[in-house]
Formats: sequence, C-alpha cells, structure tokens
Amino acid sequence: MNIKSLEERDRPIFLIIGAAAAAIFLMLGLAMFDSDSRSSALLFDLSGKLGAYPFTVQGLMWFVFFLALADAIYIYLFIGKDKAGLSSGLLPEEKSKMISNQTAKNIYSSISTGLVKTSAVSFLVVKTLDQFFVSSSLSRANEVFDNSVRLLSDRNDLKLSFIRYVAWLLPTIGFIGTVIGISLALVVAAEPPMEMNSVSMRDWMSALTGELGYAFDTTLLALAQSAVIVFVQSQVQVHSEQVLIDCEEYCLDNLINKLLDPRVE
Repeated sequence: MNIKSLEERDRPIFLIIGAAAAAIFLMLGLAMFDSDSRSSALLFDLSGKLGAYPFTVQGLMWFVFFLALADAIYIYLFIGKDKAGLSSGLLPEEKSKMISNQTAKNIYSSISTGLVKTSAVSFLVVKTLDQFFVSSSLSRANEVFDNSVRLLSDRNDLKLSFIRYVAWLLPTIGFIGTVIGISLALVVAAEPPMEMNSVSMRDWMSALTGELGYAFDTTLLALAQSAVIVFVQSQVQVHSEQVLIDCEEYCLDNLINKLLDPRVE
C-alpha cells in the first residue's frame, strides 16, 4: 500500500492485518512450545485453564495487543503523509518572495488531488486562504490558521484513542485472569485429599500452586504487553506532534509571514 494513497477508510484493513498476525502468532505458539512448559503457561496457557486454546485469557490479550500494534502502524504511516507534504513544494520557500493575492489564488488552485490534497500542509493552506479570500484580512487569516492547527492536533490525538484504550484494557483482562485463577485455586484448596500422605499432599499442593501460578501469569503478561503499548503510543504521539510542529512552522514561514495585504498591493 502506497503511503500517498493512505486514507481513513484504510484503517479497518490494518486492524484485519493485526487480527491475522495475532492468529498466526498464536498458532506458532502452539507449534513451538510444549503445553507443559512454564513459558507456554505464561505466554499462551496452552493447557487451557479456561476455555480451549486459543480462546484463553492470554489468547484474548495477544489478539488485542496485535490490534493495537496494527493501529499504531496505520497512524504512523498516515502521519507520514503529512511529513511528505512538507516536500511537495506547495508554497514558495524563497525568503524574499512575497505572496500576492494572485499568487495565493494560484497556490489554492494547485491543491488538486493525491498527496498535496490530503496532507496537513494543504489543509492549513486551504483553511487559511479561504478566510483570506473572503475577508481580505491578514489577522483573520492568521486566526483561522491557529484554529486549524489546533483542529489538526485534536484530530491526531483522537486517532490515539483506541491505543490508549488497549493500554488500559490489557491490565484489566490480566486482572480478570488473576481473579479466575484465584477462584480456581480456592476450589482446589477447599477439597484437600482424604488421605494425608506425602503423595496425595504433593499432588494437592501441585494443583493448588498451578492455579495460583495461572492467576499471576495473566497479570504479568498483561503488564508487560501494556508497557510495550504505552511505549509505542508515546513514540507515535511524539512523531505526530513533531510533524504537526514542522507543518505549522512551514506554513508560518512560507505563507502567513509572506501574505501581502490586498488593500495595499
């Protein structure tokens, strides 16, 4: 998929890819790990304490985890369009060249299709020039420009809402698994062996600690996944804010500060 043609409607495609990646990962876990190993219990619960694999608490966590990663990749690429728009040559970058009313109209008409039309730079230019043509006021055009920057910032922040939700959801699912594990452990604890010999006691304690281990495995995995998602979210957010700052600076230097008042041309 070409980054230049990336649109809002492509987001579900990335989520589907994330779901497919989760399914492949879970199948690889089944093929590569022994169901009785400690690592398989922590990462996948291949033994199926609650539900048949891969429909386990860990399986659900991996599914949500990969959805969030796929969404983060989509947002990163989508914001990349805005960064690419900085090199589109939409605005004159010569410091000595001012923008007359006719030049502004030529810039406006050049925003047609593809990357230039859908980038943050073109959005800021169109909103600013729309106001400039209507009011012939530099101050009002500058005000609309500032409001447009805030609008883009809100748009980018809204895109991260699903990733933020997953960062909260994963520990919640992990805690649910912990509650289930403790409940199962209490069931085992309530049924001690009838014969208090070493073999029966060992088996009873093994079953009890196994259920408790399951309880803490889900929380440990959830916290680790959540830490990764929060890190990814922070990197995408930094990238988003930096690109927006670059777009704002580009438009300030090459549009706002160069527009000539049509009343004095």
